[in-house]
Amino acid sequence: YICKSEPRVGWTQASMLASRSSGKGPHLARLLQKWILAYLERKELPVNVYRSWKTGLMDDEDFADKIHQHLQSLDKKYLTAMDVVQFMNTPEMLQKCKRSKPISERTARRWLHEMQYRYTKEPKGQYVDGHERADVVKYRAEDFLP
Repeated sequence: YICKSEPRVGWTQASMLASRSSGKGPHLARLLQKWILAYLERKELPVNVYRSWKTGLMDDEDFADKIHQHLQSLDKKYLTAMDVVQFMNTPEMLQKCKRSKPISERTARRWLHEMQYRYTKEPKGQYVDGHERADVVKYRAEDFLP
């Protein structure tokens, strides 16, 4: 920490200033000192362990694949979060997940988002599906060029 307008401060004071500016206290100041020394001596940066201790059901690829396969087997044009809730409410899936209650609709929405499913509106352009819309064909045949 270097500030030319103020007198020189040591490591402890500098780390406390940095810690307080982050809204934290002495614990963060000690961690900052430890991290700086580790970097200066070994060029070692601290590792962010946030969320590494907690894994969810969607982190299991086999589980996510089962849901994906079920959604593909539905043969529906539009999928909803309730489709996932109903699938998870089957005795087989409740036992596999070690749950007694089904998941909420909000959890199902979050899982669909993690699996890259998105809510979209169906486009209504002329050549959306490779064919002209019926009303456009009728207009051209009867009104535009009779």
